[in-house]
Amino acid sequence: MELGIGLLGSIAVLVMAAVFSVVYILPSELQAVYGLDPSVGVEGGIVLGLRRFVDSLPFITGFVLGLLVGMEIPLIARIRQTLHKAYLEHNAGTIYGADYIGAGVGAAVWVLICLRLPIMTAAAGTAAVNLLMGMVFLWRYQRYIRQRAVLWLLHLLVALLVAILAVKGPVAQQHVV
Repeated sequence: MELGIGLLGSIAVLVMAAVFSVVYILPSELQAVYGLDPSVGVEGGIVLGLRRFVDSLPFITGFVLGLLVGMEIPLIARIRQTLHKAYLEHNAGTIYGADYIGAGVGAAVWVLICLRLPIMTAAAGTAAVNLLMGMVFLWRYQRYIRQRAVLWLLHLLVALLVAILAVKGPVAQQHVV
């Protein structure tokens, strides 16, 4: 779960910037390729459909990330129930309490630190924290996880991607936008 959040969260800003750029430059590129006069508009059909899709892309991305984050609590409850025999009636308060504290700390960090950073740096940092939490979970419960070697490899690959995006992302975003 944290692997997916880290991956999507780290690449979402660059992917959206690139897609927005391509879709909004597409009409002028089509005019140039086909030698159309600038007075001939290339704004309907597929271009309009792509623009509508792209305009909703931040909301789709937010929905998917929110869905993944929302799936964490039921997953944690099941894991605690399976491993520690702490049934939902007894651990719901602990799980929700930890979630609210984590959300409060995360919101404070975002407002006090991340809003002052370039968006790609903030996205890479946030993704790195999620990825680190996934690695801590994987390390702590690895004896219960099948195919842990594959998960470790995927975590390391995503960590490499996040590191590259943290270094190159702000520069690449300036060129795209």
